[in-house]
Formats: sequence, C-alpha cells, structure tokens
Amino acid sequence: MHTVLVISLDIHTVLVISLDIHAVLVTSLDIHTVLVISLVIHTVLVISLDIHTVLVISLDIHTVLVISLDIHTVPVISLDIHTVLVISLDIHAVLVISLDIHTVLLISLDIHTVLVISLDIHTVLVISLDIHTILVISQDKHTL
Repeated sequence: MHTVLVISLDIHTVLVISLDIHAVLVTSLDIHTVLVISLVIHTVLVISLDIHTVLVISLDIHTVLVISLDIHTVPVISLDIHTVLVISLDIHAVLVISLDIHTVLLISLDIHTVLVISLDIHTVLVISLDIHTILVISQDKHTL
C-alpha cells in the first residue's frame, strides 16, 4: 500500500483493504462510508461537503475522482476502468461496472441514477440540469 490520506471534520467509516493501492485521498466535511478494496488501484480521490457512500472495488482501476456538494452512492466495480470522474451538486447513484471502460465523466446539477455496464466503453459524458436515469449497457461503444 502506498499512500492513504484521510483528513476529517466528521467522517464515518473509511475502509481501505489492499493488495497494491497507490494513493487514496479522502477529505471531509461530513462523509459517510468510503470503501476501497483493491487488487491494484491507482488514485481514488474523494472530496466532500456531504457524501454518502463511495465504494470502489478493483481488479485494476486507474483514477476515480468524486467531488461533492451532496452525492449519494457512487459504486465503481472493475476489471480495468480508466477514469471515473463525478462532480456534483446533488447526484443520487452512479454505478459503473466494467470489463474495460475508458472515461465516465459526470457533472451535475441534479442527476438521479446513471448505470454504466461495459464490455468495452470509450467515453460516457453526462452533463446535467436534471437528468433522471441514464442506462448504458455496452458491447463496444465509442462516445455517448
């Protein structure tokens, strides 16, 4: 394990289990549950003004970045993900499951449920002024 940094003003549960993690950074003004389980993760960054659940499970993830003004549930499960970025003013549920995803980017003013399941996705970009449910299931997509 290489670098787990947690800075806090009220965190409830950061659990990191590792076989090769390079950098998990969690800062807080009220985070509830960041769970990172690893067989090679490179960079999980969670910055918060109220996050509820960031779950990252890995067989090789490269960069999960979650920045928040109220996020509820971002699980990322992986067999090779490269870059999941979530920036928020109220996101409720982002779930990314992978057999090779390259770049899921979500920027929000109220998103409710984005589910991305993959057999090779390249770029899902969601920018929002109120989206309710995007479902992307793939067998080789390029840019949505």
